Amino acid sequence: MRRRGNRRSERKIPFVILALSTILASTGVPFGAATAYGAEGKQVNTVQQGVINDIVNLRQGPGTTFSILTTLPPGTVVELLQKNQDNWWQVRVNGQTGWVFGEYVVPKTPADQTVLRIEQHPKDPNFYEVKDGKLYHVLGTPEKRSASFLVGTAPSFLRTGAVYVRDANYQFYRRDPDGDKKVGTHVPAYVTLDLRYQAPISAADIDRFISSSRPNSPLVGKGQIFLNAQKQYGVNALYLASHAIHESDFGLSQIARDKNNLFGYMAYDSDPYGSSAYFKTMEDSILYEAYFVATQYLSPSGKWYQKASTLDGMNVYYATDPYWAEKIAGIMERIRPYNAKDYANSRPLPIVAAKPAGPVQEPIDTTLAQAFPAGTFAVTSEEVNFRALPSTSAQKYGMLPGGQKVTVLGKSKKNWYQVKVNDQIGWVFGDYITGIAVANPVQDPSGVLGSRSGLPGSSNVITVWLDGELLSFDQPPIKTNDRVLVPLRVIFEKLGSKVEWEGSTQTVTAVKGKTIVTLQVGSKVAKKDGKSIPLDVEPITLNDRTLVPVRFVSEALGAKVEWDGAANRVNIFTK
Repeated sequence: MRRRGNRRSERKIPFVILALSTILASTGVPFGAATAYGAEGKQVNTVQQGVINDIVNLRQGPGTTFSILTTLPPGTVVELLQKNQDNWWQVRVNGQTGWVFGEYVVPKTPADQTVLRIEQHPKDPNFYEVKDGKLYHVLGTPEKRSASFLVGTAPSFLRTGAVYVRDANYQFYRRDPDGDKKVGTHVPAYVTLDLRYQAPISAADIDRFISSSRPNSPLVGKGQIFLNAQKQYGVNALYLASHAIHESDFGLSQIARDKNNLFGYMAYDSDPYGSSAYFKTMEDSILYEAYFVATQYLSPSGKWYQKASTLDGMNVYYATDPYWAEKIAGIMERIRPYNAKDYANSRPLPIVAAKPAGPVQEPIDTTLAQAFPAGTFAVTSEEVNFRALPSTSAQKYGMLPGGQKVTVLGKSKKNWYQVKVNDQIGWVFGDYITGIAVANPVQDPSGVLGSRSGLPGSSNVITVWLDGELLSFDQPPIKTNDRVLVPLRVIFEKLGSKVEWEGSTQTVTAVKGKTIVTLQVGSKVAKKDGKSIPLDVEPITLNDRTLVPVRFVSEALGAKVEWDGAANRVNIFTK
């Protein structure tokens, strides 16, 4: 997603390899063997120096229940003081004493001065691995993975079964217990390809990949538009299609469906949906993005040009995600594996067409996609604008306070509710409406949902409270087989975890600290930190939202859950 409101700048700093003795001398840690004693007075044979081999918390005491003093990055040199019987090391670093779990410390002797831990790029826990000759970038650690994506064909010096890290200059190191060993330099070909070169690809190639990956994608049949954009504005069609696929989830994201915006154009981090631009058609979005990228990012005279007309150059200002360039390169590789012959003797394509139609004022559609029976009520989850029409540009009647009871008349296709307050009819955005209660239940005509409750049309409305705060969902919680399911993103993010959605496998991964939770739509087996856990009810998809069991998710992330049957209420406690 393009995030112009939060640009970042990166300097590429060469990594200089130093012997461990040199590092120790610069940090003031004494170098030499020593004898330490355990917590019970037992002598522990050890050495004075150690190197942290992964990102780890320095704690006040020997256990995860003790408070965190700071976080130590890989490569940190520490002084080893003592080791207890539970494999916790007491260490001193920069004048601060604390405890680190033994798996994250590599003790060294003066005879071995070669332990090196590079400054990884990006700095978050990540590594690379090889499978079937392809290079994959994995987020997390080998023990606790959160997501992975294809980068491209692996170079010959990277082998299956090993763990690799790299620095900012794409110098790869094999991560061994006794240090990071440099194995070679490899920049993924598509990351540094000049995006002004013509792609040797047909419209049928693009359509075939999209239809095989996501048959219901609205991008199926639009391959020729990407070719037209390449011809008119000199932007590689393979890149442009891959960019659209990445940003819009094959055209199925809410921004793409509601606003024909395939590239997250003008979508700021603070409010991606509300700030994103509206295009009359997806074709307009493709052509305008091609022109915008060609003139502002790929042209040396462009405002956001950064050293080269490549994905790597674009990543400096286009996206805050440090993995953005590699993710798009991976999609390009999936559509057409890189072959140097494809671009031999290529020259930048010229811009031959005038500036295309850009974003326009979003039309206000007051058509109700869903009408509610008389006597339907809800409450506002927090203070919200009460508007004359379903648009952030519409006249504002005033502000409704959190907890305001409203009469619900209907819901638009774009998640706006038409409500009545004190005889005044207006609109409130759906993210701020919760606790919908229907006085006269209606039937589910599809029969798909069976006896599930909590849906619009059910009198058994379910509310979810987190530490006393009423949570708001655009898809109400439901109850099935005596288990409550809620939209995944709201509950995961409210519980302080980062969420990754893999559309091709319908898998969601949540990461909170060192805890990784994975669920898959339709599967009654979840995973927590790699261990399989059976579920009473599987995650489902409903109204374009993925719902997950709230008790399992909450407890897996360290919260407590109570069910108040009389009030049809889920109480979650994190404090």
